[in-house]
Amino acid sequence: MCSDDEDYQNFSYEDDDNTVDQTHEDRKAPWGSPDFEDDVPPPAGIVFSPRPPVPPVTPPASFPSEKQANPFAQSTQHMPTFTSSNQPAAPQDSPDLTAPPKKRKPKKENIQRKVLNELNKFQFFCHKNTEYYAKVLNGGLEQFLDIASEDFQGFVLDKYMDDPAGPLSFMTLKSIILPLKHHAKNNSKPIERFCRFGMLNNALVWNLGLPTRQCVIIRPDGYEPGQPGDVLLANNEKIHQIQIDQIAASCSGTEACDRFMDVLGIKEAHTRHMFLMVLVSYLFPNISTPILYLHGPAGSGKTTLGKALKSVFDPGDGEFLHNNSLDLALTLNRSGVVLFDNFSSLNGTASDQFCLAYTSGIYTKKKNYTDAETLAIDMKCPLILTSVDIPNIKDDFKARCMFIKVNRSNALKSENEIKHDIKVLLPTVRGELCALASKVLTNYHSFKPLSTTRHADFDMLGQAYFEALGITSSIYEQMLLKVKENESVDLIRSRGPLKDFANYVQRQGLCAFTMKDLHNLLINSSENPTYYSSNPASFAKLINQNKALLRNVGIHIFDGSKLSTGRPYIAFTTDYLKTEGALVTRLDLPRLDQDKSFVTEVYTKHTGIVADHLTDLIDRF
Repeated sequence: MCSDDEDYQNFSYEDDDNTVDQTHEDRKAPWGSPDFEDDVPPPAGIVFSPRPPVPPVTPPASFPSEKQANPFAQSTQHMPTFTSSNQPAAPQDSPDLTAPPKKRKPKKENIQRKVLNELNKFQFFCHKNTEYYAKVLNGGLEQFLDIASEDFQGFVLDKYMDDPAGPLSFMTLKSIILPLKHHAKNNSKPIERFCRFGMLNNALVWNLGLPTRQCVIIRPDGYEPGQPGDVLLANNEKIHQIQIDQIAASCSGTEACDRFMDVLGIKEAHTRHMFLMVLVSYLFPNISTPILYLHGPAGSGKTTLGKALKSVFDPGDGEFLHNNSLDLALTLNRSGVVLFDNFSSLNGTASDQFCLAYTSGIYTKKKNYTDAETLAIDMKCPLILTSVDIPNIKDDFKARCMFIKVNRSNALKSENEIKHDIKVLLPTVRGELCALASKVLTNYHSFKPLSTTRHADFDMLGQAYFEALGITSSIYEQMLLKVKENESVDLIRSRGPLKDFANYVQRQGLCAFTMKDLHNLLINSSENPTYYSSNPASFAKLINQNKALLRNVGIHIFDGSKLSTGRPYIAFTTDYLKTEGALVTRLDLPRLDQDKSFVTEVYTKHTGIVADHLTDLIDRF
């Protein structure tokens, strides 16, 4: 319900079919009128037209219809108009024909709607159906920006900072990203993504980390610089740039690579080939390259060698080994080749992440303030590790490593001279490695894996590598046996009790023993008995866990059925088998491996620790 004053103020009537509203303010009398309560003269210089007297009106017997005139309202045509002195008053509704028409301000465009409409015109690409990228032209360069990243938000804010409808605020942009994600999800094309190395249309792609997106494209018929098209290249502060002119074109052979190894003091032929094979394998993203583990005494040149191998494809410095899992995953994700120098131990988390980096593993982390969305971090990255001694590492991590002992070099050159020589050789070394990769690409699929180990794909590449050099692929098998033997010797040396056991069996040729008796004997004869456990069961566990490692160095060990005095064992060397009249030559070796009662039978004939005539062998471990 409205009050009487409100009804009065808002009442209207129609005059000549034109409705006129009359308010309470319009009905106030002007200065000097009889209706004005205070008899105050009008201001100086102001005149007014006298208002004609209003005759009394008798209210109608019934409420007037809408078509009838309202007797309680006045026509604005007869209202007084105030003017300056001596100026005739003009009617209030008379337009001023001499004044220019007022310009209506254009309606301000909604910046949120404008930006979203323009962003929807971008080309969008998706990677693994979880990450969405916009293809933009930024500073004259074509880039793929993750629409959920700060890089993309900064690009949009800079673009609309001086917009007439803006500027665009950060909060407004946040409200735009959500509908943009839905648009990208429904209007995106799949995209390839790789950090340093990738494969596209059966060609190897080496991302140089350049803003121009220039890459080295390696095909079976050769290699050349080029751009990979709609492919996302992960470029960041960790991937250091290599200019095109730092890669010598039309190279072949391994002349520069051989000089490169000479400068680094690598003399053994199998080690030189192994290093080159590892470097070539970096260019193959679908091949799990062994983790290159360099170890040796202080001053042997491990760090110089590791940095030189890394600089071929990634000239940056080494990395800091993070204790935080996320930081370590990001380091692996953002690097071309990772070098962790001089570490003595490896916790379980880092070991697991290194195993994932060996393959195409992904580290997942839940996003902040969400229950469902997770952050997926690719950790596929070649690894180079160095240490003085090989630490006690997990077996699954050990199976992915290639251990190479680095001995002190007799080179008379200083470290600065070595760095200068390497810098001069690197362009040609890179060209020769690309040429080798091109040849390996043509035929590595034609070879079969030599085993079902972690390095099966790498074995196929190794055989193709020797064929590319004009050497028969069977040489790779011989080299592999030599590398495994050296690797096993180095690992045995790093474990005190295992080292003492291997040296003892190597000197004796044939041993028959129980673990308790052998454990007590080795403690009494060891140079450092402190690394022995007081429990013989721990010693037995160490020996049994490393049977395969011992066999790689020519030591065979078999356990028999348990007796009242303990479980019997026999151990012998491959060299002992070659001696005339040796007891084991008359035994069935497969039966020893399968029949524990047969091992016990052999043991009972040679109770105790038996020594043979091979006592003059030099310690290998």
